[in-house]
Amino acid sequence: MKLLIRKKKKQKSSPFPNSSLLAKCIYKIPLCGGFCAPTANPSANFLRHFSNEWTPPQPCLRSRCFRGLFEHSFFARIFGSIGVVGFGDVYRAQILTFAFSLSLVAWCFMIFACFAITSQRSVLSNTHWVKANIDKGSVRMYIGLSHAGFDLRNNGKNSSIPSYFMRSLQNSCDGAITFSSKSYNDQNVRIDNFGDIFYNDDCNTCRKGALSSISLAITNVLSQFVQMTTALQRTTPYGDLNCQKMMGVITGIYGLISTVESLRSFRKNCGLKSDIPPWARSVHIDGYLLDSGDAVSIKVRLNAGIAFTLLSIAIWLKCVDVICHLLVPTPKQKRRKLRHNEPAYSNFEAYLLTATSPQQHTENNNEIEIA
Repeated sequence: MKLLIRKKKKQKSSPFPNSSLLAKCIYKIPLCGGFCAPTANPSANFLRHFSNEWTPPQPCLRSRCFRGLFEHSFFARIFGSIGVVGFGDVYRAQILTFAFSLSLVAWCFMIFACFAITSQRSVLSNTHWVKANIDKGSVRMYIGLSHAGFDLRNNGKNSSIPSYFMRSLQNSCDGAITFSSKSYNDQNVRIDNFGDIFYNDDCNTCRKGALSSISLAITNVLSQFVQMTTALQRTTPYGDLNCQKMMGVITGIYGLISTVESLRSFRKNCGLKSDIPPWARSVHIDGYLLDSGDAVSIKVRLNAGIAFTLLSIAIWLKCVDVICHLLVPTPKQKRRKLRHNEPAYSNFEAYLLTATSPQQHTENNNEIEIA
């Protein structure tokens, strides 16, 4: 006769003892609530806190109907099998932790680029997408997603001209600027339409391109956060899921395409002619001397700004991230077809435990069998 002895679990101190209602509500916060939840994941490392039964989207995966469509379906299982079986299984934690690190860096770059929506001078001068040096640096123009800032750096000798001002791109970005010219012995030069620095002398094209990039920039930040959590979810065999692999690849490709489109539109419409770094362009625009009225030609050099450069780097980071997801297949126990009478089909925790060894499963339940 077999005797089953159950060992009592040691009670661990928790900020939410006895799984109170407040604790359960916190555990079910999408994407990150499960980080502080108690877990049955038998993995011994810290990744068990980010890859467990609480960290996938709640409560979707606890629904058998949802799992049947997005986790147990033929397509989901085939997609989960993509990867290098031996290498991907052995180095799962290392590969996907590396993918998370790249996603985190790309996410920070995207958040930084979103600050170009600002109308604040100090912020825009550090987060601009395009910078234009006008007349050997007499004027520096910073182009963001909603405003353009003008830093008249050579106006110390003429206090009647403001040293810095902002122009909104919401309605129009055309307008005149007056500055002390380094090229013409600090004489006052006026440019009637600074929109001439853009393609086809059409500043409104840049305005539309910049404003359309706002929604793409914000969407990229949100999708990248989801991308990071899928990489964390897949770091342990227990937490790895077919649907999370699909989500990681799909959101990665979507974010990649939307970021490329955002940069392409902005580059094309806001004066950056070159397709390759440093995306520079030089133009000459017409102006005149205020005192004499003589016509002059002003050289303008446009370069990619800090935010534009960081987003370009983020594209390559996202590419590597997607490749990492494709390299690692889901555990083979989660790629087989489940029978409807199996506990793993009806119970989500039982399904996750199928990817762990029998010894881990037994230790996790704190049960020992004595003949």
